[in-house]
Amino acid sequence: MNTRHDPDRTSQRYAVGACALLVGAAAVLAGPMLKRKLPDEVRCLNGLETISLVLEPLPRHVLDNTTKESVDRVLRAALTKERFVVDDRIELPRLVVQFYDAVDESAPDTVGVTIVFSIHQRVHIHRLGQDMQLPVSTMVGTILDHKDDLDTSINRLIRSSINRFGTYVRMGTSTGNRDE
Repeated sequence: MNTRHDPDRTSQRYAVGACALLVGAAAVLAGPMLKRKLPDEVRCLNGLETISLVLEPLPRHVLDNTTKESVDRVLRAALTKERFVVDDRIELPRLVVQFYDAVDESAPDTVGVTIVFSIHQRVHIHRLGQDMQLPVSTMVGTILDHKDDLDTSINRLIRSSINRFGTYVRMGTSTGNRDE
């Protein structure tokens, strides 16, 4: 083993290390300034103002604590607060809301609820040469709560999810049709 010190090799290591440090620092510092392309799931929401609403049938544990009419009212109020117009024409983009519930036998008073919010829009599938109504953007929210508090928790989850949906629409709209 050669233990002799090679100054050229040491200088080379320092130079490579310094370059790597500078490139890394530049990437970190430039990151906030670089425009990032929004995901297609957000970009496809550009200009969305009027939607139809489809509330799928509610599962048993949800119906034990609320009604479909009550959930529909909360959804419509949250959408209106986010400045969406709800119109039931079928040709409009539609928000489909699905509920799923689960109860563990070892904790029968605790109910888990997952709500899936999907925007369905008419899209063209180039490979098939056909237009179809498909989900293009989906959000999921989940709660776990005591069965007696489920109604309040569901309403809170609906409002926060619709608020997030409104944020995504504003993000998609702010970029327009640009690829950023």
